[in-house]
Order: sequence, then C-alpha cells, then structure tokens
Amino acid sequence: MLIEKKEKKCIEYSVNVYIDFEAYSDKNKQHIAYLCCFDLDEIKAKCSPTKHAFYGNDCGFDMLCYLEKIYNALKNKLNLEPKTRLNFNLIAHNASYDFNFIVRHLIIHKQIANGKNVYASIGMFKKMHLYVKDSYKMISSPLRDFGEIFKLDQEKECMPYNIYNEETINKVFYKIEDLKNNTTND
Repeated sequence: MLIEKKEKKCIEYSVNVYIDFEAYSDKNKQHIAYLCCFDLDEIKAKCSPTKHAFYGNDCGFDMLCYLEKIYNALKNKLNLEPKTRLNFNLIAHNASYDFNFIVRHLIIHKQIANGKNVYASIGMFKKMHLYVKDSYKMISSPLRDFGEIFKLDQEKECMPYNIYNEETINKVFYKIEDLKNNTTND
C-alpha cells in the first residue's frame, strides 16, 4: 500500500534585521565581540525604535534575547494565521564573521557554506526562526563603497582598529593626543 504524504504549506512573514559586530583581537589573536548593532525593517517589524546597540562580551546573546522579545510581541500583534511562520532574516555584510559571534546560541537546521564561508543558515534561537544571510555574497563590494554605488551619504569612522583592545575597550572618550601617541599607521 502506498501512502502519499501531503506537505503542509507554510506562509512566511519575514522581517529583515541588518546586523553588524565590532570586535578586537585579544593577546591570542582571538576576535572578541564588544559591540553588536542592528536595524530592523521598520514597516514589517511594526515597532520603534528600530536601531539598537549592545555592548560587552555577551553582546551577541543580548541581541538575540532582545530580538526574541520583539519577535514574540510582533507575533502577538500580527495575529498570524496558524499556518503562517514569522522569520527574522539576519543580514550581515560578510556574515561568516558576524555569524561566529552568535552561532553557539543557535540550533542550526540547514546551512550553505564553503569551508569557513557561510552563505546562508537557517536555525532557531529558543522559538524564534532565524535565517542568516550574507549581503556580501549578493553585492560583492566593501561597505565603504556603498555610498558611491547606491548614491548615499556615507561616512566611515576614523578610529584606528589597533586602539581597541582588552584594556581600552570600555573607555568611552579618548584625547586625540592619546590616539596619535598610541597608534601606528596600519
């Protein structure tokens, strides 16, 4: 006897969440995240503010916990049909790098990768459905060129990367003289 299995079709409601991590290298050359920022698709997320920043060694976990609160609130607010699933698309430019700071908190269901390069990943954080996507794989230009490519007003910060380390990461303000004296031209 042949039994035909019918797949349940699921309608997906997706919200884009643009993420970026900043990190420093410790004495062992390990990258340690100290800042995680995200910007939600304002229209689909139906909340404000849409921009958030998280600081410290647990910034990736803190971001996921905060997104989970938004996810649950949005799920209730939308009053989704039973066959509709809410997804958050975490989009990062060079997602392989940013993904490293949150992967230990996720249950990964599917992943498209080539070696260490993660192109896309599908997983969950608690009950929150997440798709991780790499915008660099779609637009293979560095972020610094986006202003020119998309005709946007854009500025890049001028902080030298080697100023960020275990000792200075919690310092909020720097004197310009200190920056000049303690950095090299990398």
